[in-house]
Amino acid sequence: MPSNAVCQKKTIAMNQTLKISLRVASVGVAVIAGGAFSAANAVLYNFSYTGTGINASGVITTDAAGTLITGITGQRNGVAITSLLAPGSFPLPLYPNDNVFIPTGNPAFLSTNGVSFSLASSPNPLNIFFYSTDSTYRETPDDSLGTVVNATFTIVPEPSSLFGLAALTALGIGASLKRKNS
Repeated sequence: MPSNAVCQKKTIAMNQTLKISLRVASVGVAVIAGGAFSAANAVLYNFSYTGTGINASGVITTDAAGTLITGITGQRNGVAITSLLAPGSFPLPLYPNDNVFIPTGNPAFLSTNGVSFSLASSPNPLNIFFYSTDSTYRETPDDSLGTVVNATFTIVPEPSSLFGLAALTALGIGASLKRKNS
């Protein structure tokens, strides 16, 4: 039969483990709740595209539905992308940009009117769009068909889901430590 001192040490260790587990769980719940609120406001996608003389990558931000691009950051050929142009402001008379993103496609893709943005070193904006005639992406600085590019869009995992996973892992570790001390 274990001594009273050994039982007290085990009880203290179990209480400390339980307290740590509860703190981690509380933080996890707070992060998940905060992440759920921010996720309700925006969806992020990593993008990249390359073509002859073109190498661009960054992050697009969409509305909560994931269908209207509301922001863009990144670089094109090492030059910062500075701003997203408002829908209809790219100077294409027949197909002005609409900044529409179609996340349900396989893979996700841009509309035929595309998304337009400005670069730090250029007064002329660029437009990248899906050209349905030959199912390619193209980048153009004007009303031409521009340069064919290979483009990819991948959703950025929500921080809340990553933190939630970490919190659950911590709870599992806490529970296993508790069992070992029993």
